[in-house]
Amino acid sequence: MSDFLAALRSGPLLADGAMGSYLFKKTGRLSERNHVYESLNLDSPETVREVRLACLRAGARCFATNSFGANAQTLAEYGERRRLEEINRESIRLARWAVEAYQEVAAEVGGFFILGSLGPTSSPLKDLGSLREAYLPQFEALLSAGVDALIFETFSSFSQLR
Repeated sequence: MSDFLAALRSGPLLADGAMGSYLFKKTGRLSERNHVYESLNLDSPETVREVRLACLRAGARCFATNSFGANAQTLAEYGERRRLEEINRESIRLARWAVEAYQEVAAEVGGFFILGSLGPTSSPLKDLGSLREAYLPQFEALLSAGVDALIFETFSSFSQLR
């Protein structure tokens, strides 16, 4: 985490974005039962790797993991709750793989960071117990897999985010 903070202090870092949009473009499908973008980490890792490498070639130095909707509540709605830990861990592994593959070809060293992406639940949760149940397994999976920082994306409920 200290390397990430030092890099932020030294100037702007280009980050990737719109992972879901890129995956939609590649697959032609919206998230639906048995086709959740986050499950592509396990079911179609080559698709996620292609997007990662394209972002690197475009100059990205920070990557939000493909884990935006990989919280317990959202994955349960799509029948994927049992794979929560594996989906989140693989999102980090795929991002690190892409950085290593890119560094081999481009001969660039250091300065790449993996940001664990956490998005809102599909329906707002108001009590701390429900929030803990939805997010704690995702936090634990991302942190134990060695994410450089966490990023909270697209929350429309400030109270839920807080």
